[in-house]
Amino acid sequence: MYVILVENDNSLYGSKKERIMQKEKLFNKLWFLVAPHYNGYDMSQCTVTMRYMLPISKEFKTEILELSEDRYEEHLKYVLPIDTDLTKEWGDIQLNLTFTLLDVDDAGNITQRVRKTDDYILSITQLPNWDAVIPDPALSALDQRILKQDAQIRALADLANTIENSKVDNIVYNDVEETLQLSAKGVGIGDKVSVRDMLDDGIPVVDLDTDSENNSNNNGNNSDNNHNNGCNCGCGDNDDTAYEDNVVEF
Repeated sequence: MYVILVENDNSLYGSKKERIMQKEKLFNKLWFLVAPHYNGYDMSQCTVTMRYMLPISKEFKTEILELSEDRYEEHLKYVLPIDTDLTKEWGDIQLNLTFTLLDVDDAGNITQRVRKTDDYILSITQLPNWDAVIPDPALSALDQRILKQDAQIRALADLANTIENSKVDNIVYNDVEETLQLSAKGVGIGDKVSVRDMLDDGIPVVDLDTDSENNSNNNGNNSDNNHNNGCNCGCGDNDDTAYEDNVVEF
């Protein structure tokens, strides 16, 4: 910030200075600090106008300063963002302030009061030579493309973070609620599914142990039935010669 103090003798003093570059835009602010009272008048009731003249074109401009709600070391504070209207030309800008106040007495009479300050020189530093050779329209277009590119990069970064934070990496079973839920980085995603409701809805549950036992019993019964039905394969004979007749030697 660049701070200018309004003295009681109506001079302007730069109490804190910063280098301001040509075509600088909204990265810095110009502060004006004013004592709350001047010759018994409340300065917060005044309208404050900054008048200035550009250094090259000699163009005359004005800005209405807005009073900030917060004060700075008991001083009234007026803040003006430094924009390209102020910085489009390099050199020494002449500026001063005008305070205007309308007083109305009990009889309805209006008194106009005006307070003026001395001039102050605000220096704008010239751009480097390599930047100055670029035509102003081309430079503006280049700045706009860079700003748009930065916005797109930030949008892509936000999208990547959103995808990363919402990517499913686990499934969690809550044994108290008897529910299943997808999760990403320990945070639940989507609706919980009740395991109890799934079972109540008739989803079949297969007991593999019971099925294996039933199959074994069925196989045993089938073998007994074959023997009882007079199987001719000789498997029911206990005579060793029956087995030897079926052996093929190589």
